[in-house]
Order: sequence, then C-alpha cells, then structure tokens
Amino acid sequence: MILLHVTSSVCFFFFSTSVSATKQSHSRS
Repeated sequence: MILLHVTSSVCFFFFSTSVSATKQSHSRS
C-alpha cells in the first residue's frame, strides 16, 4: 500500500502546483 500513498502524494503535489500557477496567472492579469 506504499505505492498508493506515493501516488496520492504525487497527485496532491501536482494539484497544488497547478492551483498556485493558476493563482499567479490570475493575479498577474
């Protein structure tokens, strides 16, 4: 079940990166 934990961690990291990138582009415009 360690693989599941790693997968969810990667997905969460990718999600937060996308959210922060979206916020930056919104505040920039």
